This record gives sequence, structure tokens and C-alpha cells, in this order.
Amino acid sequence: MKHFFKRLAIFLTLIYVVLFGFQFVLDKIFINENNCNNTFSKVFNGNLEADLIILGNSRAEAHYDVNIIAKATNYKAYNLGLSGTPLNVLKITWNAYINKNKLPRVIVLDLDYNVLGSANKIINKFQYLPYINKAEYISVSKSLNEYSLMDKYIPFYKYRGYSEEISYNLNKLSKKKACLNFDSGSIIRDKLWNEKEWRNFKKNRINEVADSKLFDSIYKNGIIELKSILDFCKKESIKVFMIWSPQYFEVQNFKNNQRHYVDSLLVSVSRQYNISYTNFSNDSLVYDKTNFYNHSHLNKKGAELFSKKVGHWINQSLIK
Repeated sequence: MKHFFKRLAIFLTLIYVVLFGFQFVLDKIFINENNCNNTFSKVFNGNLEADLIILGNSRAEAHYDVNIIAKATNYKAYNLGLSGTPLNVLKITWNAYINKNKLPRVIVLDLDYNVLGSANKIINKFQYLPYINKAEYISVSKSLNEYSLMDKYIPFYKYRGYSEEISYNLNKLSKKKACLNFDSGSIIRDKLWNEKEWRNFKKNRINEVADSKLFDSIYKNGIIELKSILDFCKKESIKVFMIWSPQYFEVQNFKNNQRHYVDSLLVSVSRQYNISYTNFSNDSLVYDKTNFYNHSHLNKKGAELFSKKVGHWINQSLIK
């Protein structure tokens, strides 16, 4: 019996070492700053230096060409936009950024009714797996009841159920596809308008009604998170620009009351903090489908036109 337990202990130790080795290798691959989409590794390693930061969800990620904005403002720019991520989860990136990196002189907040909403779970958890022991991740995951000691202490356990994501990302890196359309955090998509997607969107949303009685509860936490960012920027003398970036104009026919409610919140906050807020919902860009690849996202052509406008607006505001 004694020999059995000894052999069992050796076997379990070997399993532990092997799994830990697999985890160590994957972590090292995914946090490598030589990867093209290396925003997280730069942020968590404290190696991101920029004068101007863009923060928001996928619309921030896709709408701002950092090279155009940098040229217009003469500021080194970086995009911290993160697809599908509202402010209560985006603060993982934000807190890691301000805790570990040189602070910017300017921040552009891309805001709308989605980014001000609150998620009840970690969005796209796979992208955070190499960083789950970081304080910024732990804080948010605990607030959403998603913190797991098993993820932390059992090797490779955190990667369970992600075989497809692991395979996809390793394949993408090996073929250098990660570099396509990616530049300093921005992911600019050179796509044409998708008419089929638009027809499906209208079909699914035509009878959708936004319940105005729920608006206060939906956006209460989002406004708290926004004000936390603004309070920090005020304390650190960081210039803030709040922007509602373009969506195809017909989208405004859906949940129009919700759109106006959030816009009024942003107007109120901008006045409270005496900062600039511009809503581009009626800009000339929104009436041309060739500027979009779907109803809410600009394509390469649209992002270039929009970024020129934003860069000019910021530059004019800074030199006043």
C-alpha cells in the first residue's frame, strides 16, 4: 500500500508538471509582445507609451485610425477599444493601463448605449486567461462572481473548454494573420456594406421596444464607471473628449427613446465635468452605406474619413 501511494504521488506530480508546462508555454505565446495584436501584453507589462488613448468597445476599436489621428494632433496614439465590452468589464484594461503605464495627455471615450450598459460576466474570457492572476482581473471577476481558485491553482484548468480558441489563435499566429488590419490597437476592416446583415437586423428589430422604465437601472452602473474614469482624468489633468461615433442613420429608427436617453445622460455628464462631447449621429458620414461594413461599424473608408474629422476637432480644441 505504501508503494502504491508513492507511485500515485509520483504519477500525480508528473501530471501536474506536464500540465503546468503546457499552461506556461501557452501563456508565453499569447502574451508575447512580438505578436501583432499585443495590446494586453503591452498594458500588463507597463510598456504602453502614448499621448492619446482611445477607450470603448468594438466601435472604438474599428472607427479610429490611430495613424491619422496621430498625424492631425502630433500625439502618439493608441487604441484600447475592446469588442463587445462595456465599461464595467473594460475597467480590467483601464485599471491595468493606469496602474502600470505612463499616463496619456488626452483620452477619447467612445460612448453609446452599449458601452454604458453592464455585463454580468467576463466578455470573451479566453483573451484574459494569461492574466487571471493580475489584481485588475481578479477585482472585476470577483465583482461578477466569476473568480475561480481552481483557475488559479490547478495547472491548465483555466484553458479547459477552449480547444478551438487555442487552435485558432496558434494557427493565426503561425500564418501571420494576426497582423492584418491591426495597428496600435485599432482593427480597421476593409469590408463593403453587408446588405444581408442589414436586412436580418431590421427583421429581428422591427418589433423590438425599449422599455423606458428600465433605463435608470440599465445605465446606473455605467454612469458610475464613466464618472470614475472622468474623476481620475480630472485629478491627473488628462484632457477628455467624449464621442458618440457614427452608426448608419436608419439604425436611429430602432430604440430611439433609448438612444435619446443615453445621449441626454452624456450631455449632462459633459456639462458636469466641463468636457467636450460630440454626437456624430447626424454627421454626413452616416447617410452613406459605403462608409460602413454593417449597421453600427465603419469600414476602412469610413474610419479614415471619421478619424480625420476627430483628429481635426481634437487638434483645434487643444490649440485654443
